[in-house]
Amino acid sequence: VLEFVRLLFVRQSPNQTAWCDAVETFPDGMGYKLTLKNTLQCCFSNAFHWYQALIVLGWEHIATLITDAQKDSTTQPTEYLRSRCPLCFGGNDWQNGTRASPSMPDIIVCLDACFTQKRSTNPCCADTRASRTEPEDDRYEEGMHVPVSVLDGCGESFVATGKKWEKESTRFFTDTGLMALLCRHDCVLWIVNLTSAGEKQHYALTLLDRLFKHLPRQMTVGLLYDI
Repeated sequence: VLEFVRLLFVRQSPNQTAWCDAVETFPDGMGYKLTLKNTLQCCFSNAFHWYQALIVLGWEHIATLITDAQKDSTTQPTEYLRSRCPLCFGGNDWQNGTRASPSMPDIIVCLDACFTQKRSTNPCCADTRASRTEPEDDRYEEGMHVPVSVLDGCGESFVATGKKWEKESTRFFTDTGLMALLCRHDCVLWIVNLTSAGEKQHYALTLLDRLFKHLPRQMTVGLLYDI
């Protein structure tokens, strides 16, 4: 019963009072009345509290046993990486010498930046369009079914460098974009905020440094980076 209530409260707002009132009312209609008022609610609250504490202690105990069993072995990626992608970091094939070729890396990761995810310097999200120049009259190029403004906007979204773009990006945005490190199964391992215009080398080095801290020293890494 306690496990059922725990699962129920995960899926809706916890309300022990309503639960206990329903449990008291249901047998009351069949002639079974509790002798003391609020007896069920008091006992149930205590039992439910210690049941949840018991579950947490059980998880911690199991985690401790697993950690102790792995203390003497430094040949595994960290629990964090194994939880992010068991296919990349949970197996033992790489350390048993069963790779297709000795020249192949044990894991493959990729990283790149995305400049469409920004955070404005204005916390109130005030309109900054007044500072921009008015666009010229829009038009359609011959053979195209979308206006020139749409084409120009699409082209500008792919510009990674440029004096004007760099100046505006750091002026209007605190975070100019994101850089992510992913495994070859597209599982996100880490993401960092970009606070400068363009892809700076130190963002990539920071992500790789964090990755290496979660890997055994003998594990080799293949890196894909779109420069």
